[in-house]
Amino acid sequence: MIAFGDGYNDFEMFAEACVSYAVNNAFEEVKVSASQVALRNDEDGVLVKIEELIES
Repeated sequence: MIAFGDGYNDFEMFAEACVSYAVNNAFEEVKVSASQVALRNDEDGVLVKIEELIES
């Protein structure tokens, strides 16, 4: 499972996921807890990352 998040409610989801992405405008603690950081929400960070993963 791959998880995407930006808020404090996403910590448990990140812990269960094999790979987790926080968007770049997430709270700093959320970004630290994620495996990686994607672009900001207003830059379509989740969509861009999903497209990259599908293409690879």
